[in-house]
Amino acid sequence: MTLPERARKRRASWRGDSMDERDFEPTWADLLQAVGQGAAHPSGDQRATLLAYWDRAPVAAYAKRCVIAHYLADLHSDPLDALRWNLAALDAYSGVRRDDLASIGIDDATSFEPSLHLNVGNDYFMLGRFAEAAQHARAAMTAQDQPAASSPLAAMIARGAIRLRERADQALQQRRELTGE
Repeated sequence: MTLPERARKRRASWRGDSMDERDFEPTWADLLQAVGQGAAHPSGDQRATLLAYWDRAPVAAYAKRCVIAHYLADLHSDPLDALRWNLAALDAYSGVRRDDLASIGIDDATSFEPSLHLNVGNDYFMLGRFAEAAQHARAAMTAQDQPAASSPLAAMIARGAIRLRERADQALQQRRELTGE
């Protein structure tokens, strides 16, 4: 069972049968408020709020689920838990259309993909899975070649992807030298 599935199951009991505010899909304003509060003062409350929003967001609300999972990954210090949420974000991203994130200031959702791959790659690197890290670094660099990737943030992500690929390739080379492969 994946981390998002376990989170849903764990909180199913507090929902009950009554319709209250916990039964409605979170709005973008709800999500931005939770993310903004967490940026200023990260806490377990933010994680609980985002987990509740994850539960309430319909599976087909790809953009919201992508954003929720992206920020939930940032709230986990364990690289495996962060990886699971980053993979959930990347999976949800596959259903996101170009204009789905415009209401939160991202005019072209394709600009979000490199960051998602970089996050997954960093998690794989932290877990010693260097080939997967290099693969996602390359995917970030490929996604970065899109026209929407011309901001200072895009440049920072591109540099991060290059550094990750170099570190992963170096770690793979050192592993080969140690094991004689």
